[in-house]
Amino acid sequence: MQAKTFKRRDFIRAAALAATGVLAAACQPKVVEVEKVVKETVVVAGTPQVVEKVVKEVVKETVVVEKKVEVPAKGIKIQMYHAWHRAIAGPVIEPMVREFEQTHPGIFIALTGAVPAELGPMIMAAVAAGTPPSITWGSFGPLVRAQAVVPVDDYITKYGYEKDKLYPYLVEAYTIKGKLMAMPVENSSVSYWYHNPLLEKAGLDKPKSDWDWNDLAEYGRKLTIVEGGVPVQYGLVQHMNKHYYFLTLLYQLGGSFLTEDLTKPAFNSEAGVKALTWIADRVLKDKSVPPPGGGFENGFVSLKYAMAFDGPWRFGNYVNELKLDLETVIHPTGPDTGRQDTIVYGGTLQLMKTTPEEQDAAFQFLAWFLSKDNNARWAVETGYLPVRTDSAETPKYKDFLAGQGKVMASFLEGFKYGHLREGSVVLPKYGDMTTIFNDECWDRVMLGERTVEEGLAAAEKAILADKTLFERIDL
Repeated sequence: MQAKTFKRRDFIRAAALAATGVLAAACQPKVVEVEKVVKETVVVAGTPQVVEKVVKEVVKETVVVEKKVEVPAKGIKIQMYHAWHRAIAGPVIEPMVREFEQTHPGIFIALTGAVPAELGPMIMAAVAAGTPPSITWGSFGPLVRAQAVVPVDDYITKYGYEKDKLYPYLVEAYTIKGKLMAMPVENSSVSYWYHNPLLEKAGLDKPKSDWDWNDLAEYGRKLTIVEGGVPVQYGLVQHMNKHYYFLTLLYQLGGSFLTEDLTKPAFNSEAGVKALTWIADRVLKDKSVPPPGGGFENGFVSLKYAMAFDGPWRFGNYVNELKLDLETVIHPTGPDTGRQDTIVYGGTLQLMKTTPEEQDAAFQFLAWFLSKDNNARWAVETGYLPVRTDSAETPKYKDFLAGQGKVMASFLEGFKYGHLREGSVVLPKYGDMTTIFNDECWDRVMLGERTVEEGLAAAEKAILADKTLFERIDL
């Protein structure tokens, strides 16, 4: 006769095995298989003895197994639309966002990047649909006009952000009716980039910041190479938005693009004629500047153009990626006026109207991202210029200027002579005006189809024909 009994530890072991399936969530029954170790009496050499052995049969028991339920993270989600899609700035913003999340538990940031031409319509479509992102890059005028952004003054006070450390002209530009309507995130001036090898080949010294228009014209002629009556290398080239270059000369001559009240053009003037004539002489007489058309960026990279009037945003591509042997110099002074006005302008990040909690969390990120040290870090790693005066003075940024970033010094120098494009912020269709100017005036004059006077008059007439170009967001 065989007697089988269960020890207490058998039940504990069985229970432990069953418990391995227990997790924290809703319960539901489940059939599991449990092997049982049992004790039985056997006879050995005529003597009964108790031994333990594993019973080969499997006992099925019904136990309760709790199913795991994922609990969503609690916090506030921030949606940020930006245009830093390229390899230059995209890899920088991502780790900075993740770092912010680690130091600000409960705030999560989702990034959506797109090229500027696509980003604007995306933002406005989201606003129209009633689902705006928390933070947007650009589209300042249309968003302010649509009353889709929140003034940041109260948040600046709440979080003690050092507004006085921002470059003053940036604060002034984006202050509407006494309220700062966005946080400056980009700060730019325009200088001449030049290829060191091409200057050395031409036997030219590096230009100094005290040069004037006559020096520039001479550099253009000496750096232009003609073979078979055709230029194979141009000495000079202007930014692809030629309007920037016209304004630089116009301002140095004491002129203005628009009237003071921003109601009509002012460029069809003596200063305008003189500025455009100087440019036309480089294109049509010296042939040191290419006519309209052709690839601006590709031409400079391939050394077809020796000197290019352009902005600091080229740093990431020209220096970091392509390792070109380049330097920069501020635009020369007007020989008759001694003025060295330089075009300056910026870009912004808007705090959008969402919910009070979301707006507060979004500004916390803006204040962190645009803090002294983080703005310096952003400037060093991307090539964007600092929007804060104290960021430009940090050891990190000074080390950058002493090394790879030495080409940025001329752009910082330009801030001393900075001239904001009048109307460019408060007139949402200012960009349409510049397109009209380039099409009706610059291109036609530089192709020899119109005289300087005819071009200026045609552009003035076309701009005046569209009254919507002068609709303002600050009235």
